[in-house]
Amino acid sequence: LAFIGNSIAVAGEVSAVKAAIDRNAQANSIDTGLATQVSNLSTTYDEWLASIAPVSALIPPKAQNASGPEAQVLQTFKSIQQFSGGVKLGTTDQVSIALIADTSQNAAAVASAFRLLIALASMNASKSAHAAQLAQLAQSVQVTSQGQETDLSASLPEAQVESLITSLQPHRKQAVAVN
Repeated sequence: LAFIGNSIAVAGEVSAVKAAIDRNAQANSIDTGLATQVSNLSTTYDEWLASIAPVSALIPPKAQNASGPEAQVLQTFKSIQQFSGGVKLGTTDQVSIALIADTSQNAAAVASAFRLLIALASMNASKSAHAAQLAQLAQSVQVTSQGQETDLSASLPEAQVESLITSLQPHRKQAVAVN
């Protein structure tokens, strides 16, 4: 992960990140489809992301050799050709993610995989307070699929999101001032 300036983060394999940093010094242009997405997302959301790179290009080589159930899920997610999403912050945070798969069948499989992950989070809710909070948030996620697109959306109470984030942070020692 590298940061270019104050507003660009670049992630991926080391060689790809270095190439992106090198290209940043040159005059360059953005893909017109991506530029349109960026324009739409930046006017709709407070925080957003967009990628026209397939998920398979973003997975580290070591992870691509997964086996067992992980391999099946990974294969499903590799069918995602591009994705975008954003968060609109407020007393209720609105989260939306759009995933474009290579086929409508794979989009349906991606939707099913997310539904499975939500169900697994619910099944593990009794294991800890963190798991219960995560399960409650996961259950608010709506998953739909139409054609090659899978959409995930949720309305999450800001206080609930903040509580979960705070509870997941490592415990920090309080500094004490002494006179």
